Amino acid sequence: MKKLPIVIALASVLAMTGCDTGGASTSSGETPDINDSTAVTDLASAATYLNDVHNYTAYYQLYDRNGGLGIYYNNYYTNNYVYSDRLGQEWGYVSSEEGIYPLTMKTDSEGGETLVGGELIAGETSLYGGDLFSSVADLDASWFTPGEKEMSVTNKAARLTILDMMGMDPSQIVSIEDLTVEVGDTLSTFTITLTFTYQVWEMTIENIGITTSETVEAFLADGGSAFVVPTDLDFSRLLFAEMNYTRDVINYSTLQSDGYEYFLPTYFYGDYTGESQIFSQGMMAFNHVSYLGNDLYGSYLFYLQNGAVTMVAAGVGSGGNPIYRPYNSSPTIYDESNYNYPCNMELWNHLEEFEEVDEGIYELYNEELILDFADNNGVDLASIGATSHRLRMEIENADNQNETRITFTMYYGLSGAENNTAIYPYFDFGTSEIAAVETFLDTNNLR
Repeated sequence: MKKLPIVIALASVLAMTGCDTGGASTSSGETPDINDSTAVTDLASAATYLNDVHNYTAYYQLYDRNGGLGIYYNNYYTNNYVYSDRLGQEWGYVSSEEGIYPLTMKTDSEGGETLVGGELIAGETSLYGGDLFSSVADLDASWFTPGEKEMSVTNKAARLTILDMMGMDPSQIVSIEDLTVEVGDTLSTFTITLTFTYQVWEMTIENIGITTSETVEAFLADGGSAFVVPTDLDFSRLLFAEMNYTRDVINYSTLQSDGYEYFLPTYFYGDYTGESQIFSQGMMAFNHVSYLGNDLYGSYLFYLQNGAVTMVAAGVGSGGNPIYRPYNSSPTIYDESNYNYPCNMELWNHLEEFEEVDEGIYELYNEELILDFADNNGVDLASIGATSHRLRMEIENADNQNETRITFTMYYGLSGAENNTAIYPYFDFGTSEIAAVETFLDTNNLR
């Protein structure tokens, strides 16, 4: 998992601490001529040295503006791995013979956490120099005035790099009151101080050339490696990515079918037959195609009537042709601002979080990923006072796409009952086209 951005919070975070107890070692060492005691003359010379450093510990400390201590944690940078032990936001990467893979904390059924490897990252062959994370190796000596040992940095590129280095979202650049970088006579005195309205973050470095993380070292010593996705999970991810399937809309209360939803690459259609809602409606997405004198761009409402497509018009033009206006400005039906298809769910990026409980049956206990699943399906658990427990994924007939059925079951607590369920069955993978819509698109050259 790419490192999570630090959200600028208030005093509620002031009691949390980092947890790794990494220390000095030479097992993941740097060249010995650059270390804590390396003499520097100014910030520019310090940055030049740090460009070559791939082994050090960055120590982060949060203060309030009155000097009160807040959270603290360490990022451990070595030649072979990077790891941040910030409680609840741990992240890391390992360089192996096979490639680069992320580190994440996997939540088990009891709420405990274990460090595990994620999938190999396609196209990444080097731990440093890419866009996985920023480190002191990304500092540019030209940002600093020669001879200066303390500077307030206003350069935008420098600020963005340092924000990323400190795990913060680039949008927070507008909230910076001051960013000061200073150094004494040795490299280990290099310090970055980032000041916001209510908070001050400070980063210092230490253990240059001799850093290790006990947590990661234990993971590797125990045979830790990249996660190899089970065949049926990988197949399921591929099916959803192809965006051609049907969902049986199961009523949360009665657990009976309330109709069907059809997910296709360029259109979505819902046919609802439950007692609480009986209607059918969909949207088609177009990227500048011409239809009856209209340049269609965006997503447009339509419905099926007597086996044919009727697009919803906004009026009639001077020439007698209907005027069509997009209901959603996005020409991509499946993106998050539109129908937010299941292929967008974050869980597909963290399949290592699933636990196989039986053949073809997996369970997920990570609350963040479950909440993302709920959001993707239009359920705001917090707003109804519900608490998530686990998410089950059952894969049937994974060896035959025509018969594959994938059912998600979300278990949540509500009103004292701990085992409420919301069920989401998907089927007809690759065969969910609606004949009337396909004919409409082809006949009118709207592809």
